[in-house]
Amino acid sequence: MCTNPFFVRDVVFYADEFSPIPGGSPVPQRWSVGIPKAAEEGLLNAGADQAFAVGHLRVRPFATGFISVSTAAFGRFIKSNNPAHPYLFQGVAISHDPDALRGQNFEFIGMQTGPVPPAPEKQPGAR
Repeated sequence: MCTNPFFVRDVVFYADEFSPIPGGSPVPQRWSVGIPKAAEEGLLNAGADQAFAVGHLRVRPFATGFISVSTAAFGRFIKSNNPAHPYLFQGVAISHDPDALRGQNFEFIGMQTGPVPPAPEKQPGAR
């Protein structure tokens, strides 16, 4: 018998991008969030800020193996207090991989509940 455990944990990710993905149906909405970065653990309960989007975050393109589940997280996006990373995702992740963030592109699927905060202006010469 094969055992393939699920890892369920609270997660907080920074995202530098939150841009609509063209095409598809208008509901639910889809956004590209680029490659999220794990935020500090102390941020799990941070921010009573109003969420600007609620739904789920998943690896893009989404695919599952025969006995595996791609990383998926369910939660909300709020404005980050970190000027280098303008968007903050708070939620619960489900994955077979305990180290799910490996430079993969993610997308967010859900509903926009408020205006998306603007990304900070890029400084000349910044990457």
